[in-house]
Amino acid sequence: MPTAEQFQASAVALLVSAHTLSAQAGDALHAVEQLAQVAHGATGWWNGPRADVAIGEVDQFVSQARPLAHPVIAIATRLQAVGGIAGQFASRVRVLDAQRMDAVSARWSMPVAVGDPLIDDGEWAIERIRGIDRQLAVIDVEWARQAGDAARFIDDVVASIGSLRSAIAARRLGAGSDLAVFAAIAMMTAGSHPLPGDIDAARIAAWWTSLGRDERLAMLRLLPGVIGNLDGIPLTDRAYGIRLYVDELLAAEASNGPAHTRLASFLGPDGRLDPTRSLVALDLSGDGRIAELFGDLRSATTVTVLVPGMGSTLANFRAGIASDAQRLAALSGPNHAVIAWTGYDAPAGAEQGLRALEVASPRQAQVGGAALQSFIAGVQSETRVPLTLIGHSYGSLTVGQALLAGAQVTNVVFIGSPGVGVDRIDQFPRGAADHFFAGEVRGDPVATLQQFGDAPTDPDFGAFVFDAGRGDSLNPLGRHSEYFEDGVAIDNLVTISTGGAPTSSSPTITERILEFDEDRSDGLHSGIDAMQRVHVPFVDRPLDQLVDVGQGGIERGRNLAATVVETGGHFVEDGVSNSVVWTAERGSDVLRGAGWVSDSFVSGVRGVFGR
Repeated sequence: MPTAEQFQASAVALLVSAHTLSAQAGDALHAVEQLAQVAHGATGWWNGPRADVAIGEVDQFVSQARPLAHPVIAIATRLQAVGGIAGQFASRVRVLDAQRMDAVSARWSMPVAVGDPLIDDGEWAIERIRGIDRQLAVIDVEWARQAGDAARFIDDVVASIGSLRSAIAARRLGAGSDLAVFAAIAMMTAGSHPLPGDIDAARIAAWWTSLGRDERLAMLRLLPGVIGNLDGIPLTDRAYGIRLYVDELLAAEASNGPAHTRLASFLGPDGRLDPTRSLVALDLSGDGRIAELFGDLRSATTVTVLVPGMGSTLANFRAGIASDAQRLAALSGPNHAVIAWTGYDAPAGAEQGLRALEVASPRQAQVGGAALQSFIAGVQSETRVPLTLIGHSYGSLTVGQALLAGAQVTNVVFIGSPGVGVDRIDQFPRGAADHFFAGEVRGDPVATLQQFGDAPTDPDFGAFVFDAGRGDSLNPLGRHSEYFEDGVAIDNLVTISTGGAPTSSSPTITERILEFDEDRSDGLHSGIDAMQRVHVPFVDRPLDQLVDVGQGGIERGRNLAATVVETGGHFVEDGVSNSVVWTAERGSDVLRGAGWVSDSFVSGVRGVFGR
């Protein structure tokens, strides 16, 4: 027999479940009706055989999906009724319990004097208790009947829902992509941005190709923001869609509105999107998401996608990664296309205060990696030429996550990387890339952090480490931003992007010392791990926890120390190198004339330090 408290808890749980189910059924019914409305409204702007097939598919889908909400609502109604009954039973049991306690207490009267026995008040109290017990038994039986009826009802309804769902699944997987893509576009139009899991860039591309020219133009004019941001649509069509989308945004507000302000650097003298810009993605929500194409993808024989890191936003896109991409494209020649991609919410920059702590988490790279994988698949549905993916700083982690999500490219380049989510290239899925490259400007502190795994420039990682130069800035963080400036770094990036072989980088003295220390540390950790595998009853668990904490602290401390030592070591080495080279170049004649050093020594000094 359930207690009053158990009845009350059941009542609350049933009523909450009923409300949740009812809300879900209402949302589903609204989505189905909205899809029907979009489908019938589409006949005014989308015509042709493909449109007829798609709208017919939608009609059949709606006719089968619409009844699905009604049995769900019926279940919610039944759960609500049973929950109400449980609440009533809780009140009745609570009252009967109190009455039974009173009857038990009333049966025995207190003695007249101390030491006298309790006085039995008679059979009336016993009969009262028996009557209350009979009422509680009736409640128990009635509750079992109500719960059993509800369970059978729900089983029958679930069975009917199962058959309906099977029919809908058969329809959804049936005649083709028209229904699925149309439904996806309808959902995106309604503000539900993520595409269903079975609608990938390849299916979007196949559907778009199957449309006639007039149908594609109609789609672009009706849904420019949706089509312009849809992976699988050719980039030329996406750029046209974004251009129309910007016109819509600007026309919907005053000249000093937020869209005008945020897009000011992209507008031409006529107040519209600069015709020299080829934006292939644009989202003004949050910090903004954007991508821009430099070059002609249709005629390009090689393609590169650049992914920036921390602090990348719509506001600094043009002066930041877009400028780097434009420079890379200019140096790579007319047969190469470059895409600057900030299609994810990168961690905030240092100027954003506490938001800058986002950079300590891989979460945004994981979300961005999935988006990048979809974008790459869209580009590859349009062209199959060699594609190079370059990730800078936190963007290298985003690139790593894209590879883990299934992206497959020709070349992957990590520069100034704090780690890419794996410790070795063989931990990426097979076929993720044909070639892996990594580079770091000497003295770049971010490249030695190893925050998200071993540095890709570590020999054990397995990438080809190319020469990225020594860096000119006296500020270590300034060196982190020098990869696209004049010098060996961008020369090698151009070489990799266009299919050539970059020049290799030789480890410095500091790097050799730190690599030896890291190998020694790895050996120490391996020994500790082996010791932890020895079973010591009642001791091994707390000991393992203590050792794990110690290992973690040692590893974090070692990484921080390595960053400081390596960065400082590079600056010291550069200072010594520059001093000796300057002395050798400026004073070699005087030194030789005085007989202080020989020509061979000067040549040797230049050979060792004059890189």
